[in-house]
Amino acid sequence: MHIRRLIIYKLLATTWLFAAPTQGAKAQENTARLDIAASPATPTNLEIVTTSDGGRADWSGAQWQNITAHFPAGPDWRVGSITFRPQSSGRVSLNLSGPWVRLDAATRLLKVIRIDYDDVRASGALLLNGGFEDTFSTGEIRNWFLSGAANSNPAVSDDNRASLVHGDAAEGVKFVRVWHNSRFGQSIDVMAGAPVTITFSYRLSR
Repeated sequence: MHIRRLIIYKLLATTWLFAAPTQGAKAQENTARLDIAASPATPTNLEIVTTSDGGRADWSGAQWQNITAHFPAGPDWRVGSITFRPQSSGRVSLNLSGPWVRLDAATRLLKVIRIDYDDVRASGALLLNGGFEDTFSTGEIRNWFLSGAANSNPAVSDDNRASLVHGDAAEGVKFVRVWHNSRFGQSIDVMAGAPVTITFSYRLSR
């Protein structure tokens, strides 16, 4: 039964993947993106259970170990969520990202579309400092790691690097601003068969 459900979700994911271009380039730009990936040290299949209204999720790669989820975004804060179920216990990484929109195929130039995130919570797993209020004296965000594409085009610089922002937050006084090639992430422990729901506030950066 479990395998059959995975196959059904896989078929739905393929439908979503091929249906996305018909929504138009603007619709693709106005999306927040979450990437959920099983650790190579503890690989496990991840079943997509559900997303909040308007959200869509699919698997990336040959295995069902990496999930990419998209959520429609606008200039005001919204709340989104995704629920997944790991087949075995281990660690998964959650990456807060922006949409992948290419401006030039020859140079692989991407459009920098910034997305704001705040008040990230987890049910079924322990996620720390989801409001980004706790920082080190250096300004780095406790419990979150900064990641970026080494060969990014455009290059990641001080002008577009993912950052912590103060003011006009969905919760508290701080939130993060990211784009596809410069993100914040956190690793969480998951248990076999126990569903995990990630809930978050997000918006297109103003």
